[in-house]
This record gives sequence, C-alpha cells and structure tokens, in this order.
Amino acid sequence: MSALKIQVISSDVMARKEFVAAEISAATYDPDLLGQQINQVIQEGIKRVAPAALFEPEISIQLIEEGVRPSLHLDQSTIAILAAIGASVDFDPYV
Repeated sequence: MSALKIQVISSDVMARKEFVAAEISAATYDPDLLGQQINQVIQEGIKRVAPAALFEPEISIQLIEEGVRPSLHLDQSTIAILAAIGASVDFDPYV
C-alpha cells in the first residue's frame, strides 16, 4: 500500500477552528515531484481562503509507503513560497 496526501490546513482566526483549505493525493511518492505538488496545493488553498489576513497555513505531508526512504527535499522556490505565506510544515512518513 502506498499513498501521499498533502493538505493545506488553515485556522479560521475568528472562529478558532482549523479546516482543510486544499488537498491533493497521489498513489505513489516521488520526492522529485514533491515541491511541485506542494506549490500546487498552496495555490489552491490561497484561492479558497479569503481574506488572506486570516490565512494561517500548515502544510501537512503524509506518506504511507513500504520500502521507500522517506526523504523530504524542498527547493529554494518552494521554501520561499512557504516563508512568504508564513506556513509551517508537518512531514509524517509512515514506512
């Protein structure tokens, strides 16, 4: 069994609740595509959350795959995007 799920979890500051602003899933994990997938889900999350001032994102990366080395490599542009929106990152590999 293998699965990758990336979510943008945001907090509604006024209601004090967390919600999933965007999510993508993949049947397999490819560390070379991870940055692109994170960028995609961030863009979707930003579109769904308004106003942006209430957007307190956490990027949740869940990996379930046997026989894989759970690596996390983020390129400079992905890190810059994460920093620009003030996101935290949670990486949960279950291998």
